[in-house]
Amino acid sequence: MLRRLLLILMLAVGCAVPAQADVFRVGDFVIQPGIDPGSFDLSASVPSVLASDKALGLPDGCRETSREKLTETVMTRYAIGIACDRALAADDAIVTPWAVDGGTFLSTATGARVQQALQPDGDTLSLPIGETAARTRALPVIAVEYTWQGIVHILGGWDHLAFVLCLCLLARGRFLLALVTTFTIGHSLSLALAFFDIVTVPVPRWRR
Repeated sequence: MLRRLLLILMLAVGCAVPAQADVFRVGDFVIQPGIDPGSFDLSASVPSVLASDKALGLPDGCRETSREKLTETVMTRYAIGIACDRALAADDAIVTPWAVDGGTFLSTATGARVQQALQPDGDTLSLPIGETAARTRALPVIAVEYTWQGIVHILGGWDHLAFVLCLCLLARGRFLLALVTTFTIGHSLSLALAFFDIVTVPVPRWRR
């Protein structure tokens, strides 16, 4: 009886929620000095599904001078010109309006080359343009942060929950625990291999 109820629940969820690919939406951001004094060129590449023309959150004394947008099938690329009336301070940051799951950031805005991975704050991602060195975080802090991100990722995806429910219909006890653990490890490895471009899978591009 319990198995039938679980099967009915999975079918109901599957019919109610549209299917989508399980992806990690990453943005790529590069900022460098422009030609004129006090000017900067920001290049941003974000998944097209997250593209938005909302204004950037800029430090005081800074403003946008130009914006170009190129939309492709998968990614949307922005070229944004920025001008500041003062020198950048260490705590200056650009708040982007794109709800990415994470981002890579390269900055030469202060004269030093700063490259680091960034985590979002809700639906925004802050680019620390005033920093002269990459942020360092202790391993326990990183472990806690990514563990929480993994929990949110699993609970937010009905496909994961449906898969686990299917396993519950097929196994019990230690065998069930082993299946779930194996699935988690395999899923984590596949995401890591894709994120670091160790394994790439061609994605077909559809034209209208």
